[in-house]
Amino acid sequence: MAILYDEPRTDNGAPPVVEERHPQTLGDWQPLSPPPMAAGNAQKAVLETLPMPPPVEAASQHRLHMAAMFSRIKTAATQRWILAAGVALAALIATALLAMQLANSSSQLDKSKKAEAATQGQLAKTRAQLSHANAEIAAKNQLAAYLKMFFSDDAQLMHDTSKLNVDCPSNRSACADDLIAMQSDVDYFQNDRGHAIVPPALKAADAQLAAALSQYLTGFSELNVAQTPAQAAEAGTKLNAADAAFATALTQLASALGAQSPPV
Repeated sequence: MAILYDEPRTDNGAPPVVEERHPQTLGDWQPLSPPPMAAGNAQKAVLETLPMPPPVEAASQHRLHMAAMFSRIKTAATQRWILAAGVALAALIATALLAMQLANSSSQLDKSKKAEAATQGQLAKTRAQLSHANAEIAAKNQLAAYLKMFFSDDAQLMHDTSKLNVDCPSNRSACADDLIAMQSDVDYFQNDRGHAIVPPALKAADAQLAAALSQYLTGFSELNVAQTPAQAAEAGTKLNAADAAFATALTQLASALGAQSPPV
């Protein structure tokens, strides 16, 4: 900032004339003296308004403060850079770990799918085996139910036949009662057979059994209404034919059962 000074004036207001000397030799040279300064009130007022330079100690503290501030700024910037680099590195590591996790998960998923497919195949095979076993059990149950019906009714016919063989030669009244009881049991046998579920392997034997029982019923009906010995003899012939047909049915039934039984 420039400092203003009042120029000295002469009595008449003109600036004084300063004579310049030009020395003839270097030894005669003297520096020009500055003009005398008249310190007036205006100059003093201007000087008082000017800022004073800071003392040397305050300036040094200011420089130290600025240097410390710049150091803190530099340190903060370095820390921010390190923090940003650390965050980026952590993100990179997390991304790599996630990629590895996804790869492992995908591999585990593929293994699980293969295991599930193998399990489903094994389950399908097991279901087929169970279905086959269930069908075998159902067939065995049908066979067991049919055979139970057959042996129960056949046992009753065997009992009736035994009584006929005992009563008919000597006791005509008891023989007639035995014939009526046997006719009733044959009819009951035929009714049971008609309501039974016949296993496929016993279809032929069951048809032969049905024919034999029908012949029995026909012979008994004719014997009940016979009026002459000839008619009774004719009815007896039909009953004998029914016995032969029944024996054939038993043979077919035994053959079918033998084919169903596993070899020992």
